[in-house]
Amino acid sequence: MTGDTPPSHRLISNLDDLPTIVGLQSKDLVFDRFKLERCLGRGGMGEVWLAYDQSLEEKVALKLLPRLVQHDAHSVEQLKNETKRGRQLSHEHIVRVFDYYQDSQNAAIAMEYVNGEDLRTLQAREINQVFSADKLRPWVQQLLAGLDCAHRSGVVHRDLKPANLLIVNTSQVLKVADFGIARTIEDSIKLLTLGVTSRGTPCYMSPEQAMGHRPHPLDDIYSLGATLYHLLAGLPPFHTGDMTTQIMHKTPPPLAETQAERGINQPVPPEWEKTILACLEKKRANRPQSAMEVLQHLGFSLPASEAAKGHGPSGKQGFRVFTDAKMHTVPAVSATKPQEKSWLRNTGLVSISIFLVLLASWWGMWPRAVDPLGKEIEAAKQALPVLPPPEASAANARAMATSAGAKLHAEGYSMVPLYLSSQREELPSDVLEFEVSLGMDVSIIAAYDGIDNVTCEVRDSTGQVLVKSSDPVIPLPPTYSGACEVKIIPSDPVRSTGYYCLQVAARQNSPPAPAADPGPPAGTEEEAIASARQIAARQFGIRQMQPVLTMDASSGRDSVLVPLNTGSNVFIAVGCSPPAKGILIRVLSPNSETSEACPPREGFASFAAVRTGSYRVEITPPPSLKGSKAVIAVVVGSQSGF
Repeated sequence: MTGDTPPSHRLISNLDDLPTIVGLQSKDLVFDRFKLERCLGRGGMGEVWLAYDQSLEEKVALKLLPRLVQHDAHSVEQLKNETKRGRQLSHEHIVRVFDYYQDSQNAAIAMEYVNGEDLRTLQAREINQVFSADKLRPWVQQLLAGLDCAHRSGVVHRDLKPANLLIVNTSQVLKVADFGIARTIEDSIKLLTLGVTSRGTPCYMSPEQAMGHRPHPLDDIYSLGATLYHLLAGLPPFHTGDMTTQIMHKTPPPLAETQAERGINQPVPPEWEKTILACLEKKRANRPQSAMEVLQHLGFSLPASEAAKGHGPSGKQGFRVFTDAKMHTVPAVSATKPQEKSWLRNTGLVSISIFLVLLASWWGMWPRAVDPLGKEIEAAKQALPVLPPPEASAANARAMATSAGAKLHAEGYSMVPLYLSSQREELPSDVLEFEVSLGMDVSIIAAYDGIDNVTCEVRDSTGQVLVKSSDPVIPLPPTYSGACEVKIIPSDPVRSTGYYCLQVAARQNSPPAPAADPGPPAGTEEEAIASARQIAARQFGIRQMQPVLTMDASSGRDSVLVPLNTGSNVFIAVGCSPPAKGILIRVLSPNSETSEACPPREGFASFAAVRTGSYRVEITPPPSLKGSKAVIAVVVGSQSGF
């Protein structure tokens, strides 16, 4: 193979490099309905035009999709689904999505036209390029109202940031744009060109997004915190260096510290800073659990309509519980006043007691062969609600899980918490996710306090059931690796309440006995790429590395050009199938045959791109691979994107 990389392996430095819509101009009529007036913006995400809808006789924003996306059936189906979800959102602080249109030439999404500017643009005009909390206050209140509406409708934004927050010129009202749509387009482009998807803008993405987890409303809460942090401090919480590692492990600095980096001193209200840092917690469970909770922590009063609905455990209509997999509603208690419930409960107990005393007396006088009330009594017993014992607790559930997993722990298994009830709850058919690495022995430890007859079901990423059991220790198949879903199935969800605790027990399994040596095996591109990605994950903690070159190890030195932007932190890893050592990586600066951006390194390397251009990545196999059938693969990743 040569350095001329196949198109599927090309690394795109900027999505704006992709071709979008060609030949459109003002006054063109598209879809026999929309007359184009002027282009509002263009790039790799397509083109956005101000258009006149001749059917409804009003102006709309028409997002025309890139050709690469509109001709891919899977991408089109995803965008149609996002459009359907967007149409469900009808709120004064959310940009309306109207419909999806497609013909033989173009595909587009029609949306509400907002005559205004985004907060990123407005921030650049502020003194020191930071907003005061007082100026942001009305916009933040409107943003949270829109976000709460979306989350209650089951829609996650996935890319909340200042550029997606629009301020109407005339009314100064805030509107949230691009709920899921822009991110779906970019994901589709990256999937079609690079084979992976992104999950958000790095500066604002949550740790779960950085790891590629399924989108979740609490990812938006994290992005909200990062957005407010940027608007008040002038910079996002993490803006230089290895951002993914910082997002995953580093605590954000106080806002005053980030302001000081830019010579700014603009005080932020304590309750705002405390709330923003809470939104930026690494674990979803430690963040505010809803937009309305953030609203309260920032010192706002709940709108009358929202206060009536109830938020949190004190609400009268139920409240939302977020898990790592989905959101479900826990019904609240009856609306009967506490005094009335206490009176009813006491009256009921007295009545039942009197009834039982009379029944016992009567039973003693009745002939034993006759049981006239047997069926009625049994039916009454069955009708009584099944309640957990009063001593049921989360601590008991955790202790039961620890006891059940004690033997595995003694055998060298590590215990990883998966879920622990924070309060007594009804047990829905909830889904929890985790991932099994290759070469690991894994078991699920499941314990329940106050709940009986619960089944635990584990499925793979395709939905295939791996194991289903009601035992406290549930081993997974020893050969399985990949994503897993754990589904909890109570025998009676309506009448079962209590606490549950789930843990994952894992250890490295024993390697199989070596097979007889069949001679030097032939390598494959797939194994070489997988090996390179494993090295990148181990050395840099990055999993989304893209292949840029595959080559025959026996062909000698080879190279590939990788376009990079200034300031990109670049990571390179080399894998070999079958495995081999001594493969050297060398990176030459743009337009140079001698200037080294990175001197020779074995197996993996990292460097910072000091200027924009095409960097030559040069690969030199060791002499031991000469004449072999080995295949070498090179993967590249960047913290700032390509």
